[in-house]
Amino acid sequence: MVTQSKTHAQQTRTSLIEQCPAPLRWFAACLFLSLLVGSSVALFLWLLEFVTQLHWSHGPLLFILPLAGAASGLMYHCLDATSRDGNVWVYNRIRELALTNEHESGSQANAENAFTKTAWIMAPLVMVGTLLTHLGGGSAGREGTAVQMGGSLAGGLANWLRLSRSGTALLFQIGVASGFSAVFGTPLAATLFAIEVVGSGTTRVIAVLPCLCTAILADRVVNWWGLGHTSYTVNIRWLESIELVLVLKLVALGIAFGSAAWLFLQSVYLVRFVSQKLIPTTWMRPFVGGVVIVGIVLLTDSRQYLGLGVEANPNFPQSVSIVSTFSGGGVEPLSWLWKSLLTAITVGTGFKGGEATPLFFVGSTLGNALASGLHLPIDIAAGLGFVAVFSSATRTPLACTLMAVELFSGQSDPYPKILWAFCALLTCQVASRLRFNVATELSRS
Repeated sequence: MVTQSKTHAQQTRTSLIEQCPAPLRWFAACLFLSLLVGSSVALFLWLLEFVTQLHWSHGPLLFILPLAGAASGLMYHCLDATSRDGNVWVYNRIRELALTNEHESGSQANAENAFTKTAWIMAPLVMVGTLLTHLGGGSAGREGTAVQMGGSLAGGLANWLRLSRSGTALLFQIGVASGFSAVFGTPLAATLFAIEVVGSGTTRVIAVLPCLCTAILADRVVNWWGLGHTSYTVNIRWLESIELVLVLKLVALGIAFGSAAWLFLQSVYLVRFVSQKLIPTTWMRPFVGGVVIVGIVLLTDSRQYLGLGVEANPNFPQSVSIVSTFSGGGVEPLSWLWKSLLTAITVGTGFKGGEATPLFFVGSTLGNALASGLHLPIDIAAGLGFVAVFSSATRTPLACTLMAVELFSGQSDPYPKILWAFCALLTCQVASRLRFNVATELSRS
């Protein structure tokens, strides 16, 4: 009787959904998803700020990092091992669904069965896992978490709406765009990111408008909850014209940023490979990674490369942070390398979070360090590094070019914005082309 009742309820729900015109169904789905993802990311950002402040205020919390990693690993092991692959899981599902022939796949129920188990549970799992990482001071980001939350909620909504496989793929892309936009406040970049990151083979023109509208609204929802995004100061009015010398400098920067991204990816792969070979038990890998990070911190007597790295710990105001990279004296020569190392250990051993913000840190600190040698303004070089290293690691040069414009151009006149966009595009393209083949994909955390 219970089964029959559930079946009748599902049939009734499906009938009601199918009676609505398709444009109205998609409008309602996008509106609901933007509110859901925006509010969820807002909650995540608020909690992330809380645990970051808690870690800053209580230094001994560093020593719970191994236990936090083990707890996160056990949580995934017991509740849902499938979503352990994180962003890659989301991107692969989009590709598989988008490239699957609807007639070959069977019925709409196949799409539902493929995602029912994992979709809904992924959002709370990755959020709790990321908060545990930052509570102990792990060097991770937040983009991966927001993207997985957006994809998770989109997948759950697609199941509830009983969408076709192609419709599920589209809603997943919309969820990725809304999560990325909500966490960074860059809806244009988020739209292109959701399209670029899954590959041109699955790109459809129809995805652009819903991704953009949902990304804009998700960002607005975060603002409505009273949460803002970090602002950076880059004086793009310094750019008066594009000359050959400047182009050569941008190419040199692109090569440096692409090399840094390659080194980071290789480091993550090496840490993951070694930890998988030496530590068969999945949930023990982040425990060991946490022990290694604590050991490095104690040996170097420095905590400035832990956590997000967006702003400096107020107890150590002279620490290196992303904000400090846009002014003189804000970094040390090897700041980018230290951040790469700690982040590779953190995400490579299985801690949850993301790589975007640490990659922003790596790029902006490297740009700062190279600025004087190339006779470039520090803020210009740091801003280009901010987007180019991430562009190279994810192979999303167009999205990162738009991110540079959205984050750093401010209220500038159109002409400096155009020049700045050209500089960002050239640097990101060079960095992205330079990324060597790596036997892994970014963002498996």
